[in-house]
Amino acid sequence: MKTKPESKQTSKLSSKKGLGQYSSQLISRGLNLANQLEEEKIQLQQNSVGFKLPYQPTQFSWKYFDTIDIHSDSVNSLAITPDNKFLISGSSDNTIGIWNLQTNELLTILTEHIEPVNSIVITPDCKYFISGSRDGTIKIWEIEGVKFIRKLSTNSDKIYSLDISPNGKILACASNNNIELFNLENGKKIKQLSNEHLNESFYVVKFSPDGKTLASSSIINAENLSQIQIWHLETNRMLYKNWSQYGSLEISSDGQFFAVESWNNSIVEVYKYPDVKLLNYLNSCSEEELFEYWIERIDDDPPVFTLSGHEEKVLSIAFSPDIKTLVSGSYDQTVKVWSLKTGRNLDTLYEHFDISLDSNGVKSIIVSPDACILVSGDENGKIKIWKLSAE
Repeated sequence: MKTKPESKQTSKLSSKKGLGQYSSQLISRGLNLANQLEEEKIQLQQNSVGFKLPYQPTQFSWKYFDTIDIHSDSVNSLAITPDNKFLISGSSDNTIGIWNLQTNELLTILTEHIEPVNSIVITPDCKYFISGSRDGTIKIWEIEGVKFIRKLSTNSDKIYSLDISPNGKILACASNNNIELFNLENGKKIKQLSNEHLNESFYVVKFSPDGKTLASSSIINAENLSQIQIWHLETNRMLYKNWSQYGSLEISSDGQFFAVESWNNSIVEVYKYPDVKLLNYLNSCSEEELFEYWIERIDDDPPVFTLSGHEEKVLSIAFSPDIKTLVSGSYDQTVKVWSLKTGRNLDTLYEHFDISLDSNGVKSIIVSPDACILVSGDENGKIKIWKLSAE
């Protein structure tokens, strides 16, 4: 039996009806998109003038988890093992604390240093951690069983900062008069880096992710001037320097950025880290050409972001390993979270704030390797832990 064909009039009506429905859908989608864009525009405008939004577009936020109270003085350094299992802290009470992040339990407190512990670093294989102290000693420890392995011989009487190369073979040490590099396999010193200023203290050292360069921060004591340097480790040459009033520095895990904190005010500045092409060019320059390059660039090296929002001097900074955010701790007793996409302040954490204390600056800060735990330590020995949580 044959089906009766639709009349031309019926077909036209059906087509018009379908076209009308399709047009309505397009109009509806267009209106929804316009409304969404308008909402985002309003949110951005409100953020720019400091209003707190009733709805934050971020999907995750830091939720306060716990306070660790094991130190009686400033927490100067924090390190988390690459497997996210252990937190190790160095303090001005001359001790090292080891905390199990998975069970939330204290493992032990080490008392072998006789002056403040300024720096703690952990080897990439999770087997060892290394401590540097104001007593001038560098000590290597085995994490499993917490065993002392050896002490490295240095010609410095104060150790301010340590860092380990990405391949885990070299240790860099910043001290009151130079930078020393050690072979971690045998404990022997490989080389020493310094520049023309004899009375210069190096406060921070950081390896680039490719291990080819080393960034440092120093202060020329007699002139009260500070400087950021980048050293080429194969040739021992200082290829880059930036005169400033900055203290600490951090390098992002992809090597694209470095951030510096100001000694004189409450800002953090984020810069592009010199790329391989530029560093190779600078390494081929004579000393005179290098000097001319630095002079030409002294006022022509603008930051990618200037992060302004703290009320007092910034004391500590850290990039998140996923390079989405930067966190900062300040004398104003707060921790701030910043977007590395927009430079905006995403969150402010107040758990360190104590109105009864004259000073409780956030001296150290770190984000775990999986970017899910944030830890900070303050001047009065308290360690605060936050965990990333879906809103």
